[in-house]
Amino acid sequence: MTDFKDKVVFITGGSRGIGKELVYTLAKEGAQVVACARNIDKLIEICNDLSEQGFKAYPIKLDLESEESIKGAVAKTISLFGTVDILINNAGVQELSPVSDMSTEAFDKVMNVNIRGVFILTREVLPYMKAKKWGKIVSIGSLSGRRGYPEQAAYCASKHALVGFTKCLAYEVQKDNIGVCIVAPGGVLTDMSKDLRISRGDTNEAAWLTPTQIVEGVMFVLNQEGACFTDELVLRRFASEPWR
Repeated sequence: MTDFKDKVVFITGGSRGIGKELVYTLAKEGAQVVACARNIDKLIEICNDLSEQGFKAYPIKLDLESEESIKGAVAKTISLFGTVDILINNAGVQELSPVSDMSTEAFDKVMNVNIRGVFILTREVLPYMKAKKWGKIVSIGSLSGRRGYPEQAAYCASKHALVGFTKCLAYEVQKDNIGVCIVAPGGVLTDMSKDLRISRGDTNEAAWLTPTQIVEGVMFVLNQEGACFTDELVLRRFASEPWR
């Protein structure tokens, strides 16, 4: 089991959904949580709520489409805590559209947030993990990184890219005692999936995964120590096709 007390955990997309749940869970485990998102007002609300409960989290505005914003968020974290122990690449966006109708701007936005931003952020925190020969990097992928779905070409492309990036990164930093994992859930009941559920006429919310269930998977990976480590944790909806 990992002792999270005083571990500095940097979480993207921390204002809602899976990210919000991660912020609450890790703060309550005693970690120094850096909660990042574009919605700084919502982050402040979350961090104030945790403070009232006797826990700590620190809000930092972050736009993953901006390299300047990413570097600034990392610099602020380092000025506060001196390092980053755990990075959770959770933030993501989706644009539903057939390829024939998708704009270049929409495609670029998905790729910029879901993979380019992950690359820049990971690159910026790696020196601090390497310096102390310890770290964990968990990226929230998707079954869309294994399969294709109609009207999700940009999202699927970004999540397939995330798998490739994660595989290469794991090889490169293994010697530095840095564990790299991707947690790949199926459909999760979040604000981001709302348009998808509506477009598919899927009103059976009980059949969808919850943010809490995904966080349980992330915590399983973060708690692994010693000789055992998980490269990829796949979490599918029970009602979906097994072993696809």
